Amino acid sequence: MKSKARKPSKLQRPRGGISRIRYEGEWYLDEFTSAIISAGKIAADIPAEGENGEKDTVTVTAVSIDNGKTYTGNYRYMGNSYDPGQVEFVRTTQADGVDVFKGRWIANTGERDSWILEVAPQE
Repeated sequence: MKSKARKPSKLQRPRGGISRIRYEGEWYLDEFTSAIISAGKIAADIPAEGENGEKDTVTVTAVSIDNGKTYTGNYRYMGNSYDPGQVEFVRTTQADGVDVFKGRWIANTGERDSWILEVAPQE
């Protein structure tokens, strides 16, 4: 029995962007190069600094159940410099193709503040 030929899947290349996170009243800006987004999911690895100044990476993973309008998920510092927590984003796409995720982070302690991810258009 012959198997049906499948269409090749369209591979998504990682996209770069900017992370703006507010913590204790100050905004922190980091650039990243490894975000993958779809109508159902966003995943990004963002270089960060740990509590003691050491280099770390925060991984954000969130899913959408409304076809890419809102996303909920979590963040985790890979070097365990901070405890993991939750994220909530609303996605908009600008005229220039930049996907903007505006929302907030929520620490397990209940602390929360703003987080904005701007992801460059797919090349």
